Amino acid sequence: MFSLLIVDDHRHIVDSMAETISWEQLGIERVYRAYSGIEAMEVLKGNSIDIMITDIRMPGKSGLELIEESKLIRPELQSILLTGHAQFEYARRALELRAVEYLIKPVRDEELLRCIGQLTSDLRDIQSKRRQSSSNWLRNVDLLKSALLSELLEGYFPRRQTLDERLTMYGLAFPHGCLFRLILLEYEEYQTSRSSKTDKELLEYSLFNILTETASPEFNFWYGKNKTGQLVAVLAWDEEQVERQSRLLQEMLQKYSDNVKRYMKGDISIYVAGLGRFPEELPLVHQFSLKAVRMMTVTGNRYFCIEEELPEAVKRESLKWLYATPALPQLFDLGSWEGVQIRIEAIMEELERKYPYSQTHFAEVYVSLLGCFMHIAHKNGILLEDLIDNADPIAISTRFRKAGEVREWAITLITLIKENMHSVEQPVTHNRIIENAERYIREHLAENVTLQAIADQVYLHPVYLSKIYKAATGRNISDYIYEQRMERACVLLNDSRLRINDITLMVGYQSTQHFIREFKKKFGVTPNVYRSRS
Repeated sequence: MFSLLIVDDHRHIVDSMAETISWEQLGIERVYRAYSGIEAMEVLKGNSIDIMITDIRMPGKSGLELIEESKLIRPELQSILLTGHAQFEYARRALELRAVEYLIKPVRDEELLRCIGQLTSDLRDIQSKRRQSSSNWLRNVDLLKSALLSELLEGYFPRRQTLDERLTMYGLAFPHGCLFRLILLEYEEYQTSRSSKTDKELLEYSLFNILTETASPEFNFWYGKNKTGQLVAVLAWDEEQVERQSRLLQEMLQKYSDNVKRYMKGDISIYVAGLGRFPEELPLVHQFSLKAVRMMTVTGNRYFCIEEELPEAVKRESLKWLYATPALPQLFDLGSWEGVQIRIEAIMEELERKYPYSQTHFAEVYVSLLGCFMHIAHKNGILLEDLIDNADPIAISTRFRKAGEVREWAITLITLIKENMHSVEQPVTHNRIIENAERYIREHLAENVTLQAIADQVYLHPVYLSKIYKAATGRNISDYIYEQRMERACVLLNDSRLRINDITLMVGYQSTQHFIREFKKKFGVTPNVYRSRS
């Protein structure tokens, strides 16, 4: 059902129209009345109006002005214009404002009913399409949430504003800095299943669905998978209810384990890590949890473990630079060799300063770096075995006796990989960086696009980004921003009736006069003259 607003400065016309027509038969549930354009704006601000019928000539604010202003607060409002004057200028302006009908008084009831009936039919179609779109969104949102969680677990952090926007869009209540618990789930049938992708997705859905139904309403879960396909859940934790939630979590997970065995006829292993801070400690807690699970699965038995907190050893001994953002895989993928070398130097300096003889930390650094080296080498058609005598992590990492040996191994291997990569790799990588930078500029043209913001998007230093951009394109980034703004302005001038003030903001200028000067400098004419010639 829809709502209707009738506007006319002749009170008897409004009242007669509102009271004598059977609006309910047309799908109109509520009819609002206004006796001036100013009064109509107040009604529009305070109510959800779908259709507006308005006279054109009214004191104070005309119907044309009313429609134009109403679009700012109700962009989807459908408007019908009534007038006793069949003037061309009125009709032309009505078309510009996208009024759906322009009717000459006196309007026959049949004509008005036909118009309203068509409008409500169109609005029902729009609502149906929106419901379908919403249904599709709900089907896909779980995949989007799982993909975001997988990125965060691996240390791929978007900018804070972008992350907050995605969390809000997905309905995830995980504010920056909140406490969380990470839960790893292993269901033997899921882990070893050779079934089809659809069957595994059904198993995954069932396991998470049972957890949702078992969980206490006060628990806020986020489900997904890590990059190896292991089932993961993140639980937001209330700092003021730590003891109570710990007790509830123990009871809830025990019940969950029983329900899985009851309904799915199998056993599930559960590991719950200690408290961490969202999102920066997600990769660290995830890596520690995987190591803890590997230790527990050596015996081959099912496990059920809830850590009250992360061991002090983990908090005290974690290598900050090994898990810092942007993560090493990101730097490799972007082809930022300078960034890779700076990061490795930072890792090694921290390792030598804090843990110069720690075999545990040698192995941690070795395994992490080896995975990155394998990724970039294999991606470029290089077999790591051809560069080193043995790629077995245990065989090599146990040879290290001091941090300097780990440094020598890392620097040697990264140098060999770089030397053996195809000569086209650097230009290709630079092209990818430039494409990403230019895409960001085009998508954020209306904003204050700064060199720092662009550099943050591609994880490079602003000076270095400017250097490779100039080398590849022969121009500065500021030149590209300027040209894109001018091109966008031309499109808007040709294809719309937007005001120059609006176009100014849409292409990223804060001052209309500044925009006009820049446009005239580029094209030799003002925007208005350009529009009149097009």
